[in-house]
Formats: sequence, C-alpha cells, structure tokens
Amino acid sequence: MAAPRLLILADPKMLPALANGLREGGRFDVLPVPLSDGGAAAAAAPRADAVAVFYGAPGRPLAATVQMLAAAVRGKGGRIIAVLQREAVAQRDECFRAGASDLLFMPMSKEQFVSRLEAAVALAYTPDKGPAADVQVNSRAAQVKLPHAVVTAAGVHASTAVPFLPGETVRLSLQVDGTPQQAWGLVAANGPEARIRFAGLAPEEDARFREWVKKTSAAAPAAAEPSRPIPAPAAPLSGPPPGFADRPRVRGEAAGPAAAAPRPKVPEPPPPVASASVPESELPTPPMVPILPGLATPPGASTVAAQPEGAPKPEPGSGVDSSLFEGIQTPASVAPVAPAVEPVVWPVPVALETAKAAVLAALFSPDDEPTVPVEVMFSAKKVAAALSGGEKGAIERLGTETHFADAAGERVALDVARAEGMRLMAASEPSKVDDAAVKVLTQRVDAVVASLQKDADGAIARGEVEALQVVRASSAALSRDLLSLKATADRLRGLAAAPRLGAGALDPDVVLPGQAPSARPPPAKAAEVPVRAELKEFAKFEETTPAARKRAALIVLTIALAAAAAYVVLFALPKVRDIDGAKLHIPGVVRVELGEKTARVVVADSFQDKPEPTLSQLISYLREQKMSAAVLETPAGAPAGQIDVKTGTVVGVRGVKPPDKAAGPAP
Repeated sequence: MAAPRLLILADPKMLPALANGLREGGRFDVLPVPLSDGGAAAAAAPRADAVAVFYGAPGRPLAATVQMLAAAVRGKGGRIIAVLQREAVAQRDECFRAGASDLLFMPMSKEQFVSRLEAAVALAYTPDKGPAADVQVNSRAAQVKLPHAVVTAAGVHASTAVPFLPGETVRLSLQVDGTPQQAWGLVAANGPEARIRFAGLAPEEDARFREWVKKTSAAAPAAAEPSRPIPAPAAPLSGPPPGFADRPRVRGEAAGPAAAAPRPKVPEPPPPVASASVPESELPTPPMVPILPGLATPPGASTVAAQPEGAPKPEPGSGVDSSLFEGIQTPASVAPVAPAVEPVVWPVPVALETAKAAVLAALFSPDDEPTVPVEVMFSAKKVAAALSGGEKGAIERLGTETHFADAAGERVALDVARAEGMRLMAASEPSKVDDAAVKVLTQRVDAVVASLQKDADGAIARGEVEALQVVRASSAALSRDLLSLKATADRLRGLAAAPRLGAGALDPDVVLPGQAPSARPPPAKAAEVPVRAELKEFAKFEETTPAARKRAALIVLTIALAAAAAYVVLFALPKVRDIDGAKLHIPGVVRVELGEKTARVVVADSFQDKPEPTLSQLISYLREQKMSAAVLETPAGAPAGQIDVKTGTVVGVRGVKPPDKAAGPAP
C-alpha cells in the first residue's frame, strides 16, 4: 500500500529537517511547503491525504491557515493535524473550530510524534478494556448519548452506531472521578461499533485520563455491588452528569407522549463513575427537553417531540458551547448554508481617453479637474508627478496625440487597477480576476510600447541621444507598471508575485536622469533571525551539511598533521649528544657530537700539526661509543679529515699517509 501523502506547512528553517525525519521508514510521502506561501499550500492541499501545520507564523496564525485549507482537505475525507507548543493550549479550541482534525502538543520525542501523527492520519483505534461511563457526543448536526460506553486511554467505544462520519470532529462529555470533563474527539468508526479517538489532549489531560482509567479499571472488581431497586420515576436513581440537563432524550430513557411530559428514566451508572458520597435522592433530575427541529434521529437514539412555536430556548447547561463548531464543515453538517457572496470582478479597465484627459489636466491645468472618477484623478496626479522633464516637454510640444501622452494615460489606467487590487487584498474581499480585462490592458500597453520602440529606432537613426533616453525612460516606466499589475493579479489568484524582468532594454529598475524613481520601498537588509524555541526541538531531524562535513575533515586533518610532527620530533630526528673535549682528556679535541652511527669531532689547530697520539685515542673512544665513521672539523668549520672507525682508516689528515690498499686495514 502506498504511503499517505502528507503536506507539511512550517517555517522554512524547519522544513528540511521535518521532511527528512518524516520520510524515514517510508511512513509518509512528504510534500514540504513554507508556511508563508499560502498560494502553494492551497494548490497542494487537494493532492494531499493529510496536512500537518506547525505553530503558525507572525501575520499568519495557525487557525487561519487551518481554516484556509479545511474545505479542500476535509471535504474529500482528509485530515488536518495542527501542532502547537504546550504553553499555547489556549489556541486549541480555535484550531478545532477552524477545521483541525487532531492537535499535537510539543515537545515530545521524535518516535512518539511520528507514531501519533501516523495514528491520527489513519484513524487508528484499538478497542481495549476500561471503565464504563455515559458519554455525551455532540457535533454541530446532532448529539447522542452512549450509555455504558467503554473509556480507554485512547478514546471511547460503544456497541451502538453513531450518526457521524469517520474523520468527523465531535465533542465528548463524561465524568472523571465525579468531575464533569470535556474533550475533543475524532470519529474513527461509526458502525456497527462506535469508535471515537481522543483528539487534542494536553499532556496533563492525557495523564489524568490514563490515571483515571488505570485506577477505575483496577477498582472495578472490588467495587461490584448488588443491583439496587429502582424507585418511582419521580425520584430516579441518578441524573445525567452535572451540566447536561438540557440535552435531548436518547435510547434507554422512558418513552411516552410528549404532551404527558413524564420524567425520563436514566440507566443506572456504573459504580466507578457514580459518586458514593451523594445520596441518590439528592441527585439532580433533568427537565423535559422538546425535540430539536431539523435533526435526523440517529440509529442509537429515540425520537423526541417537536419544539413549540415561540417557546423559549433552554439555557445551555451542558458546557458544550455550540459556537465551538462554527466553521467546521464536514459531510455530516446539516446547518443551512448562507447564500454565496458574489465576488468583485477585477480589474475594470479605464478608457484611454479618460486617463489621458486626467493626466493632461494634472500636468497643465491642476485647478480645472475634468469630470472623471476620484480614483482616476488621484492616479493621474501621481503619474504626472513621476514624469520626467523630457516627457513633459514632449507632451507639451507635440500635443495629446503623441506616444508619450498615450504612455502616461496607460500608466494611469494601470495604477487605478493596481490600487483597486491592493484594496481588495487588504480588505480580504472575495474577488475574481477577469483574465480578459487583464489581457486588454496588456495589449494596450504592448501597442504603446511598440510605438515608443519605433520612436527609439528613429532617434537612433538620427543620432538624437537625449530623445532616445526620454523614450527609454517612458517605456521602462510603463513596463514596470504593467509588471506591478500582473503581480497584483497573481496575488489575488493566490499565487506568488510575478518575477521581474532581468537586465535589458526595458528593465523596469532602470531610472534615467530626470525621471522620478518608482514608489516602492528599498529592499530591507536581511537581518539575522533569532532561532525560535520550537526550532530547537527538531534539531535531531537535521542532516549533516556540507559545511559541517568540511569542518570535521579539517579538524581530522589538523590532528593528523600534529601527530605526524610529534612523531618526527620524538622518533624520526636523530638524537645527538654533545660532549666537551675537556671531559675526554684527549689532547687536541675541542668537542665531540655523537649521533646514532656517525660522529662530528672538532679538533684544535695543534691536532693538524701533530695528529698522533690524539688520533689513536680518538679512534678507540669512537669504537667504544659504537660509531662507524667520524668527520673532523676545525673550530672555524673547515674540514680536517675523515675517519673510518671500523677499519681505522684516516683520510685527509695532514701528516698521516693514506693506507696502502694492498696492506689491508690497520690493526
């Protein structure tokens, strides 16, 4: 079976580590997308089986991201898993209302995190033994009571079916140690046996449920008591858990006509759940609740009477706020759908003649404003202020039929459309990009640019450098405004900003002398972003980078070089002993340096005049030191001869004849 495709949305610094860690073992087919790229996330959501959203980001809260993806993911049966820090538990209900299926709290170990994520995506739930309790299950569409449902550390299960679809988010209410508790749940199976996973439990809540299940399961055999007689209906054994008096009646309660309004019979609660310290006669008795209109009767519940017209609605006493389920759109939701809001069609092109009239009035008649819309006049004044002196002079000299006037008018039309698009984005109004209108504006701009290019060719032919610069400045400004319009259209479509042109004749970043720069802020310097606390928890997912590998190799190489140098110094270099000639008591010998097999002997000038008996004594000493050869030098460093210690042969010493080869070695 193929691994489920998991779309992960997180901070860009976390994505590589998360993707590598979640791909291990082939559990997920991971598709990482930066949390800040809403367009890419919306495009990838329909292709994903599940989405994991990590922490949120400044300007993009976690709940807002979940709500944006809920319709595309949960509408086709997928899961959305939100991940929060433990201290951000206050955001849990908001995330579930936005459409989250489950919620995990960090920090936790990598293995535990991956296992819980896999179980939530697969709707895994294994029925286990546990205490029995009456569990109230609520959703936006229905509410059902599961009498004697089995509560485990992972969730609840009962032998009856429930009218909720697998993967639907519900609200669970039960009593833990006599205290009413509520938790979010995720339906794992709706029939023939209902299975509901706990969802979004904080660590301390999870520990409390586990401790209660363990303690109650151990005490169940010892707490078994004989059944008690059921008193009259006016004083039932027990009521529902505190705060649930206004719920509709379910199967197991007394059936009867709604007009008679008898008190419902409530099944006897199991010993582990009921409190033995409260007398049965003092337990609260729930009032009668009429039938809620528009709800289908679930298989495990009985029918109830209809709500009378004009009757006051009962005050909520269950603690389950219906607003918790606002915004959750699941296949089981039956709430009336509000009529769809018609999107605003954008852009609406301004006629060229209207734009030209506005910009000419802003240039030459600022006091006489033509009858044009306010936004057109505002853009005309802005464009007129940005025109270069050459463009203004050309328009004034050649009149309204010049290509420079057409370029200024098209810039006004583009600015009006761009400003309206920015307003729609800021107000988050539903909008629809009219591709035909964008194409019309583009074709109009292309026609003006082609006319300006002809003017540029003529200026080149005539050698008019100043005229060429004015034409290029006007063409570049027009191209820049067109790119800004296309970027606005892409943002309204949910895509990233359109890339700008590179270097070239129509580079929108070129600003010529006399031309006002584009009204856009300079790019901010990239500052070092401090490492967030949640990023440190995923350091274990990180792989070794090339820089780290190079650094480790450099450290190993440095250690190897240091070891080699130590070896050379301690073992490879020969050990030399320096002996003063006064200690040898050999006349004519100043100093002796003994190596491993050779020696260096410094002799006085008197040795050269009379080498004997100094030479014989020196050879004997060198043989005692196990030397094989010796070099004789004067104190000035001049060579004085050589000695073969083994044979006693002396070469280069004045007054000593070299040995006869036929005579053999000296004794």
